[in-house]
Amino acid sequence: MDILFASDLHVSRNHLKRLLSLGEEKRVDAIVIGGDLVPREGYHETIEEMVEYQRRYLKETFVPLIEQFKKRNPGVSLFLDMGNDDFAANRDVLEERDGDLFHLLHMKVHPLTDEVDVAGYMCVPPTPFSLKD
Repeated sequence: MDILFASDLHVSRNHLKRLLSLGEEKRVDAIVIGGDLVPREGYHETIEEMVEYQRRYLKETFVPLIEQFKKRNPGVSLFLDMGNDDFAANRDVLEERDGDLFHLLHMKVHPLTDEVDVAGYMCVPPTPFSLKD
């Protein structure tokens, strides 16, 4: 089984596209995204604006890109969850597609093979960064 792992996609809006393209090119069996899904872009006056920006990105960019990828690659399993830079308030956007488009990892164990499982824990503190939500 070939597995592609990445995290910290928040560095650039292009990282998700490049990750999915690489997964397609390498014909992997599974992609695991270990958190920090939403790019850090622009200036936001308030936490509320940041939360709303991330919500829009997840709905209008992240989920549609995964949908397009899955249409072309229905046999590839995707496992992911939010990281410490993603606002947990927006997790409901991902929960709507859990088990359908991808598998959320937080507090779950998913079998990859008969001998290998993948599990996760999202938004892990403590980190050197301040708590945001």
